[in-house]
Amino acid sequence: MRLVSVQSGQVLLSVTTTKTIYSVGIAANINKFVAVDKLLQAETGFTQNEPTQFAVREAIELAVYSLVVEGADQGLWHFKNRAFEKTVIARYKDRTAINETPTLVPTPTPKPGS
Repeated sequence: MRLVSVQSGQVLLSVTTTKTIYSVGIAANINKFVAVDKLLQAETGFTQNEPTQFAVREAIELAVYSLVVEGADQGLWHFKNRAFEKTVIARYKDRTAINETPTLVPTPTPKPGS
């Protein structure tokens, strides 16, 4: 996601996010020789995937959040509550310190004034 100045066309800020689509699968397979020329075979399985639309929505929400926090960190804008701004930026930096690309990790966001 990019933040572009409408006056100059300059890219002010750019962020990239990723989201893994999780999948769970359970399978079973039975093969049994009943006779020399006869084979009994049974298979069963179950697969569940995370909905793609949900994953895309989460990635977009994280990109917007990242854009807002990184813009505040670079001084492009500020939160009304500066103490809250510092807390949000510090938590964001802690989450992204290991990886340059922000990933979706559930972290409670502090409430303003707390």
